[in-house]
Amino acid sequence: MSVTITNIISNINQSVFYWFNNASYTKGSTVGSLRDHFDGLNIKLGFPSALDKLSLPALTIELEPVLEQDDEVFGQYTQQIVFPFTIYGFSGAHDQDGDNRYTRDALKNDVRFLLQKSDYLNVYDFPADGSPDFDTVLTDVEITNVKSRDISPTGPNKVDRYRFIVEFAISYYWDIDLS
Repeated sequence: MSVTITNIISNINQSVFYWFNNASYTKGSTVGSLRDHFDGLNIKLGFPSALDKLSLPALTIELEPVLEQDDEVFGQYTQQIVFPFTIYGFSGAHDQDGDNRYTRDALKNDVRFLLQKSDYLNVYDFPADGSPDFDTVLTDVEITNVKSRDISPTGPNKVDRYRFIVEFAISYYWDIDLS
């Protein structure tokens, strides 16, 4: 199976989305995914066009502009593409300020923990017909540069008040033989 740059971008984006919906971890004595640990969690690809219509709590996964880099080592090139991702997190489903802050901080910490504990994630084939092949791993990619921070409130709405960002990068490498 050949992998082209065009489909690797789409496959990485979809694989990251799949991973965030299905990666399991232990919290307390419970093993589960983010959705299991955070009741009603909504995970979406791309930043929402209308924040006031976003169901809370929520994570939105945004692929930023892609960076490429070549390294020559003894007549052989290693091509690296870095896929920078930003996850925007939104809390605010609770009535109490303290509960919303707790959910924001717990969700941010769990997302960061999941990324930091995983050295890599598998990239699956997501063909245009919409039937992903989870039995075939195209490649695996490295997870790097995990950072998180809160976003200052920008308005009176709950979605504007309890927000955070988690940034990370996915590094995809392959060798180009010049011989």
